[in-house]
Amino acid sequence: MAILSALGGVLSTYVGYLGNLINRTLMVPFGAGQFMAGLHIFWMILAYAIIEKPGTGTSTGILKGMVEFFMGSTHGIPIVLVSLVEGIFVDLTLFVFKKPSVASYCLAGALASMSNVFVFQILYFSGVPIPYLLLIASTAALSGVIFAGYFGQGTVQTLALSHIIKSKHDSQPIPKFDLQSIFTLSCIVILAGGAAVYYTQIYKPFVNPLSCQITGEVEQPFTYYPSDFTNKQVTIVAELKGSYTYIPPKNYTGVSLHVILAKAEPKTDVYTVSVIASDGYKAVFNLTQVMQDDKLILIQEDGSLRLVAANYDGSYWVKQACEINVEP
Repeated sequence: MAILSALGGVLSTYVGYLGNLINRTLMVPFGAGQFMAGLHIFWMILAYAIIEKPGTGTSTGILKGMVEFFMGSTHGIPIVLVSLVEGIFVDLTLFVFKKPSVASYCLAGALASMSNVFVFQILYFSGVPIPYLLLIASTAALSGVIFAGYFGQGTVQTLALSHIIKSKHDSQPIPKFDLQSIFTLSCIVILAGGAAVYYTQIYKPFVNPLSCQITGEVEQPFTYYPSDFTNKQVTIVAELKGSYTYIPPKNYTGVSLHVILAKAEPKTDVYTVSVIASDGYKAVFNLTQVMQDDKLILIQEDGSLRLVAANYDGSYWVKQACEINVEP
């Protein structure tokens, strides 16, 4: 449980990146990324399938959530509760089935994966319309069926076939090249390759959290430090309305993004500004609008930099910002 929880907690950053990538591909601020939510449940399914004892899913869930939290999850401490609830759903579902099967694993994955949507809504009361909430939950459930249940059970079969583990319930020989085995091995190769690229090329865990690189099509690229702009700070009132988070109107003090960009001197043939987080998350803005927006500021929060975008959806409020890239 400790090993699988640690792996799941560390790789949750990569899963979140995949979700954000899907959102950007489909050009929606949130929701579509729930199609990868089942990968968070995969570790709990795998642990239960190997250990086969009640409480395994819950224990793995809370341990995984704590690892995510201490790894700097953008969700903060609520991620522990979310993972705990997911683990409870895995336990309750699989406990009902005395002899776990593909169907039981898929059902457990669906229910556990779907639960995160409702837990976040209860915690933050973000006011997402019910039909859209159900659509997001359905997407998460589908992901749980595919990436937690089907993929998880297939991984157990692969481990059993390799004699790494021995399942109490496998009385029949495990087919070596059935559809599930092919799907499982394909997922392992693709996800492992993607993780290798992500952690070597995209994720930036060792950057100074109170600095931000200004890069791209600018005349004067530089590294932004809040201490260099103390005389340029402004205070605004902003309200965060996100898919999972709601923060009532409050004061934020920081430096306007257009002031930072003005020092870098963007070239005349550029049109977009990307604010990039250390985990690869990215919010893209129109340069002309940015240069006219006094309520788009970079603040210090929890030992790192955060973009506050008062005139935008909560998905544009970038935590742990480490790069501002000006692009054509």
